[in-house]
Amino acid sequence: MPTHPVSNSAQSSSRAPHQSSRESSRARRHRNRRLSLGIWGVQAVLSAIFLMQGLLKLLMPVETLGLTMPWVSLAPGWLVAGIGLMELVVSALMIVPALLRYRPELGIYAGWTLASFMCIAILFHLINGEYAAIPYNLLVLLLAGFVIWGRMYQDPIQPKDASGTVSPATNRKL
Repeated sequence: MPTHPVSNSAQSSSRAPHQSSRESSRARRHRNRRLSLGIWGVQAVLSAIFLMQGLLKLLMPVETLGLTMPWVSLAPGWLVAGIGLMELVVSALMIVPALLRYRPELGIYAGWTLASFMCIAILFHLINGEYAAIPYNLLVLLLAGFVIWGRMYQDPIQPKDASGTVSPATNRKL
């Protein structure tokens, strides 16, 4: 028995929205997964950079450090060591709480701290005429901003509850 053209189009149109919504849902999940991996990657890179920077400032003599970082020769040793210590703390806070899912908002605060460091560094380099250092500071500022934006609005990490299980994502956008 031949099928009526209207019934075929009605069947296909009734299936099409369901299939397209499923495909768009898959595309959104894939995009969100890529974004989440990107945020994790940027957090890891920032954490590694500031771990190395902090260790250099704490362990290397100021005279040697001044050869690669001219601003160090202008600052007192205690300030260089203090900045190095703050960089180590921020490095740990950038990634460890998120990995453990214990107070993951600390990663956002670490991002704000890095952004603040970079704004101060940019001003310092502008005042001292060290223009070659500014692009690096701008790049780190942008990466910190990406982590802040991503963890606050796009892919917030849900903390563990008192029993140690991760609470369901109530505010996660798909």
